[in-house]
Amino acid sequence: GKLVVCDIYDPMHLELLEQSKDNTDSTDDERADDLKAITRVINEQLKRGDFFLCASDRQRYFWLGHLAGLGRLTPTVYDADPTSRSLLSVVPFGLSSKPPERTGPGIRGRIDGIDGHDRIVLWAGGVYSWFDPLTLVRAMTELRQNRPGAKLVFLGMRHPNPEVPDMDIGTRTRAL
Repeated sequence: GKLVVCDIYDPMHLELLEQSKDNTDSTDDERADDLKAITRVINEQLKRGDFFLCASDRQRYFWLGHLAGLGRLTPTVYDADPTSRSLLSVVPFGLSSKPPERTGPGIRGRIDGIDGHDRIVLWAGGVYSWFDPLTLVRAMTELRQNRPGAKLVFLGMRHPNPEVPDMDIGTRTRAL
C-alpha cells in the first residue's frame, strides 16, 4: 500500500564500465559479469518502483528507454500521460535560481594558500574518469598568469562509496 519512489540519477551500469575499463586486475569476462550483476539490480529497482526521479532531460530519455525495455512504459501509462512524467520526472541537479547568501566565512582563510582576495573555482563533484579535470588544471595554470589570485579547489577527490576504488584520473590530476 505504499508508493516506492526511486532516485535513478546514477546510471550505475555505465559508471561501472568507465570505472573498470583501465582495471588490469579484471578480465573482460569479469567486467561482463559485474555489468550483468549491476544491471540486474537496476532492473529490479525499475520493476519495483512506482515513480522515478532523474537529474536531467538527457538522463530522462535514457531511463525512459530502459523502462520501455522492461515493459514499464505501457500503452496504458502512455495513454494516461503521453509525457510519461507520471512515471519518470526530472529533479534538476545544480544551482538554485536564488543567488547564494553568505552564512559563514567559507574557505577563504581556512585553507592554506587562499586568502580573502583570491578568486576561487570550485570543483564540487568527484574526480572520475568520465570527467576532464586535467583540462581545468591546465587552464588554471594559464589563467593564473594574468590572475595570480585565481585558485582551484577540489571539494572531493574520491567516490563517496568507500568500496569504489580510486580511479587513475585522480592520481593523474594530483600529479598535474
